[in-house]
Amino acid sequence: MTDTPDAISETFKQKVADCFAKRPTIRDVLSHEGFKVLVDHYPWVRDTHPQLTSLDDFVILHTADGADTHRSLVDELLEHFLTGERLQLSLADRPSIAPPEPFQLRVEGASNSKPAAIALDLSRLNEGLEHVLGALLEMFQLAQVGFWNGTDPTSQVSRTLWLEHTIKAALLCNLHDQGLDIDEKAALYALLAEAHEGLVISAVSVNLKTAGGTLSVTLAGLLLSMAHGTRRLLLHCKPDGRVRSFTDLTAFASALQGELARRYRFERLSWAHTTVIGNPFAFQARQLLNAMLEDIERFSIGSLTSVSDLQNQLHRLSDPSAHFLNQACRAHNMPDVSLPAWLAGAEGSDRHAYHTALLDLAAQQGTLKVPPHSAMSTTFRATPSAACASNCKTTTRRWHSTTLTRS
Repeated sequence: MTDTPDAISETFKQKVADCFAKRPTIRDVLSHEGFKVLVDHYPWVRDTHPQLTSLDDFVILHTADGADTHRSLVDELLEHFLTGERLQLSLADRPSIAPPEPFQLRVEGASNSKPAAIALDLSRLNEGLEHVLGALLEMFQLAQVGFWNGTDPTSQVSRTLWLEHTIKAALLCNLHDQGLDIDEKAALYALLAEAHEGLVISAVSVNLKTAGGTLSVTLAGLLLSMAHGTRRLLLHCKPDGRVRSFTDLTAFASALQGELARRYRFERLSWAHTTVIGNPFAFQARQLLNAMLEDIERFSIGSLTSVSDLQNQLHRLSDPSAHFLNQACRAHNMPDVSLPAWLAGAEGSDRHAYHTALLDLAAQQGTLKVPPHSAMSTTFRATPSAACASNCKTTTRRWHSTTLTRS
């Protein structure tokens, strides 16, 4: 997570926003997928205009009342996506990349002939572009998945792995500022150090009964449970590092109902906790992605009135920084220790490895501070490789019989 020596002055929200700032927009996806349709019909575009890789530069020329006007082709397509009207581009819709001059292809003919000028007939693209518009939200989802799995140029690891370490750092940074007692802190250090013996780590899934049916959601938080003498610890850890302690599952269920009631409208709620097998922080990172994809799938354009609203709403839904706090990346009251000089000029992958080692060291040091009377194990296991993120899974869900009614 800490990719540069200056990162300690930034907040977690800022770091995540920076990492995902160049994620694909709905406009990007439409522009690139629409360009594929164009070159399917006019393959010479790639040869004669190699600088073009999308529809971004294309406008449609119109003549009205003797005056020439033009509008972005992508805006025109987004307008049709928003209204649901069938696309009816015609020969009169003249494309251009340098208005007011219409776009033409210069295709080489026979050896003795001059290059032929070919004007684009956009009506030939209607069917292909209609297909793109019909699958646009699904294409937008796939573009987000590709971006998350792609390499972050700063850390030189995948953005999903980077986010996994950021979640771990947020928990470590928040651990001492949440009023937790020593046994609860010990449980969290065991989670961070992967000393999971005796610690049950669960995901939480909910079914929300609504007027229109049932909405199923798996949350990105972790529910931790551990027996400590006659006491059973119960903690809920969110990806942003916030942790709440509960006396029992009934208290947790009540808090869960109240939290979800602020986000969803539902008549009844049932929930289950499912044991997470593998790297729990990898599960949280992946579940943030899954939650985003589900939000996009449920996205409705019916209430939107403009293309700008459409783009802004989808850009907001695809922003993982919304799940993090405007909190400094360094915990309060920590010594101001200078980073080694070599780190400033190191490769991004080396800086990431350095930060990973610091996280592991801090977690293990915290676990060693567990008092002797604690029933928790302080046995350490080797830090798993990045591949464990893909191996993280959950066991069969155990649904609770209690059904809560929303007030």
